[in-house]
Amino acid sequence: MYIRQVTFLIMLCSSVMAFAQKAYLSVTVNPIDAITESTLTQARVSLLSTIDSTEVDTFRRITILGDVIKRYTYVYDNSHATLPFKRIVRVESEGYETLYYDLNILPSEAKHGEVAYNIGVIRLHRERNRNLDEVVVTASRIMMVMKGDTLVYDANAFQLAEGSMLDELIRQLPGVRLESGGRITVNGHFVSSLLVNGKDFFNGDPKVALQNLPAYMVNKVKTYQKTPDDAYLTRSPDEKGPRMDDPWVLDVALKPQYAQSYIANAELAHSVYQSKPMLARLFGLRFSDKSRIAIYATGNNVNMSGSPQTDSGNWEENMKKEGMTKMAEAGAFYFVENRNRNIRYQSTLKTGMDDGNLERFTSATSFLPEANSSYTTSLEKRRNKNTYVNWNNGFTFALPKTYIRFSPVFSYSYGRKHGHYRSAEGNRLLGREGLDSIIVANDCGEDFLNLLSTQDLGRTHKWSTSGNADTRISLKALHMNTLGLQAHYKYSHERGYDMQHYKLLAAGGTADKRNRYDNRPGSSYMYGIIADYPIIDISRLRKMSKLYFTYRYTQEYSSSERMLYRLDKLGDEWMPDEAAIGLLPSAADLYEHCVDSLNSYHRTHFYRCNSAELRWYYRTENLQVSTRLPLNITYERLNEWRPKTTQPHIRKEIYTWPQITFELKGVELNFSMQHKSPSQTLMLDVCDDSNPLSVFLGNPSLKSSYEYYCSVQWRGFKQEKMRQWNLGLYLHTIDNAIGQLRQFNPQNGGYIYIPWNIDGNRGLRATGIISQSVDKEKHWFLNIGTNVSLNRSVDFANTKTTADFYKSIVHNLHVSPNAGIDYRYSKWHASFKASADWERLTSAQEGFETLSQVDFLYTISLNAPLLFSIDLNTDMNLFMRRGYSNRAMNTEEWVWNVNLSRCIDKRKAWLLKLSAHDLLGRLSAVRRTLNAQGRVETVNNTITRNIMLHIIWKFNKKPSKK
Repeated sequence: MYIRQVTFLIMLCSSVMAFAQKAYLSVTVNPIDAITESTLTQARVSLLSTIDSTEVDTFRRITILGDVIKRYTYVYDNSHATLPFKRIVRVESEGYETLYYDLNILPSEAKHGEVAYNIGVIRLHRERNRNLDEVVVTASRIMMVMKGDTLVYDANAFQLAEGSMLDELIRQLPGVRLESGGRITVNGHFVSSLLVNGKDFFNGDPKVALQNLPAYMVNKVKTYQKTPDDAYLTRSPDEKGPRMDDPWVLDVALKPQYAQSYIANAELAHSVYQSKPMLARLFGLRFSDKSRIAIYATGNNVNMSGSPQTDSGNWEENMKKEGMTKMAEAGAFYFVENRNRNIRYQSTLKTGMDDGNLERFTSATSFLPEANSSYTTSLEKRRNKNTYVNWNNGFTFALPKTYIRFSPVFSYSYGRKHGHYRSAEGNRLLGREGLDSIIVANDCGEDFLNLLSTQDLGRTHKWSTSGNADTRISLKALHMNTLGLQAHYKYSHERGYDMQHYKLLAAGGTADKRNRYDNRPGSSYMYGIIADYPIIDISRLRKMSKLYFTYRYTQEYSSSERMLYRLDKLGDEWMPDEAAIGLLPSAADLYEHCVDSLNSYHRTHFYRCNSAELRWYYRTENLQVSTRLPLNITYERLNEWRPKTTQPHIRKEIYTWPQITFELKGVELNFSMQHKSPSQTLMLDVCDDSNPLSVFLGNPSLKSSYEYYCSVQWRGFKQEKMRQWNLGLYLHTIDNAIGQLRQFNPQNGGYIYIPWNIDGNRGLRATGIISQSVDKEKHWFLNIGTNVSLNRSVDFANTKTTADFYKSIVHNLHVSPNAGIDYRYSKWHASFKASADWERLTSAQEGFETLSQVDFLYTISLNAPLLFSIDLNTDMNLFMRRGYSNRAMNTEEWVWNVNLSRCIDKRKAWLLKLSAHDLLGRLSAVRRTLNAQGRVETVNNTITRNIMLHIIWKFNKKPSKK
């Protein structure tokens, strides 16, 4: 009887203890705006009693560190909470409807005495004010919002002309900068790859998507730091948000109706007033949820890399184009994944050719300390052709306990070149006709140090293959962390030759005529293995600490050869005036009699590096810390054989380059150091005088250089004004920098170059970028930025009259402010941009003339609908140069670009467009530069003015449902 009673009491007490146990409790909630999905920074979250709804406690607001925005979440902590825990959570914010949530946490949810309960996102709707007598409806699209760590642009808020491609949309996004070659930056961050619907597209090459994907298909454009694909194995589920070193990506989300469809577009354009300029482009894409296949082809002879549209005020990008270039490229992309999305394959194949025809006339003035300037006039005509094929592949297996990725790459290229070069160096400059006449006369006279004439011919074949295999293996079954293994390799082979007819006439000397044949085969390989393991892995509710140990082994080997033959030594019939370029002796034994023994060599290079590295990553609610401490042990061996000498060179080094980064509330502080060893080829005791005007000597006493970098950045985002900012301060200094001793030879006007260590190079740079809307309706948008740098450049100087060298110290102050205002309303978009580029160079050395000049760029652009459904896209640019001592460099150039487009059918499948670049014909082909070393003026054969008529066809079809 008593035994039963005691047993019953024990069981009763045990059940009460089980249902009323103590635990550490943490409850998290994230209130956001139901429409914009932006974080509510002024919300109030409280706990209410379930009995009488009285307030018993409140949540505290904490800041979660983000790279772009300071995010908030609301947390309730109770170190002695009694389970079960039943409360009502009330979420309220001024101007929003209050929301209630029933909280019921059971004892079974406790693990190791802790409960982390995440309510998640709570969407609050704004209060509705109804007035039956008067109804006013105002609708406008929100241009961009911040969702957690992701900045999302609404593509529908940006009105574009018919036929616009993705690049035109990207250019209009606030805070986004699209540079030449497809390089993209967002609020100062470099975008490593462009994704489509979160997946790779053409191996991350942005140019294909930018130039071929129609803008009307885009729904959202997102920018964020992408976690690696193997994060499900390498990172704890409690780790939320990206790490500081995760790469930034631009993710283009297509509209739902295009998620599964067939897309195609084609374009054909021809110049209106010229006979030859034309452009053609074709693009096709089959898109589905688990696969995509795309093909494209493009070609033009108007110096365009792809897109025929104007650069909307990007004046400087157009000016960098030199010569006339024909190009053609075709490519295909394939991606597929299985039903479970854990096995993927992608392949990108590209092939193309480019044919460049350059004609450049240059007038250069070299400033020589304590001596008169040296003047060089030159004319270069060159033709370069290149054919290439690249094939990239990627195999991915994301299995539950293993991640494997293998990415092999194959490439081939064939290059051909031929050209002519003529120059005269002396005490004055010449015009083009004057240069031709003095070369024909073959007489230096009293004004010139040398006359040079060359004819060149060359061929190059290159083959290469490379690959990377990355594996992550979960060892949780052995109570261990995830092991990372990686292997990479590269092999390349090259064979080619260069031929040159060389004629040099120096003042007071005889003509130096050479017929040179340079045979240069070479091959190389590289492989490496990496093992990575987290020896400490602590992940808790509010703190994370990881310590990784990484071992790397890298081995490289290269074999190269330069056999330089002086064919002119075989007899008069092989002199440049007699033998046609490209002609070679048929008898193999003749080559032994004309080898340039001083400048021919066979070289092998072996490199081995063992590296052990500790990486520590620490993260709390407001702080991130990342440190790296590698220890590198290297062994290098260079063997060089020349017909008369053999030089082995061995170098062994042990060094480190630590790096540490702190990030607190949007402020990032970084310090890093780099060790750079000079190339062993610079340390050989040799003299290369194959070009009498440029003689290179080695320096066996060269030392390694050390570079130190320190930076601080502050970034942020405010949803209310759509304000983005990025402020930065950067400092760098270099010890033992490798400079060039350059000694002028007054006898022939040539130079002798010797590599040498020099100290004193350092620089300071400050940057600032801010953009925001300036009105309530978000029609006006302001962009302001600046870049200020002060560099101390130290090099060696030499005069005509002495062989002694001394340090040349030049201080360079560079200020580049810019400002712009954009206005958007319906289909109208207008903008005004102004920028300046001021440079001031000073030096205390005798004879140095202070240089101070500034370049201005003003741009007004307009996108607007006109009558008869015509879309207008135009921009007017004014480029001015001021402050140059040479009045010819103080120029003004007006550049007016116009695009007119109209759909010519009811389905809007056909588009007619007229594009005009430099409609006024004021753009000059003359480029002038000025710095501490000298002044250069170049005239290139390039297209400045062009008017083209385009016919564009676009097609979209959804696949039929089975």
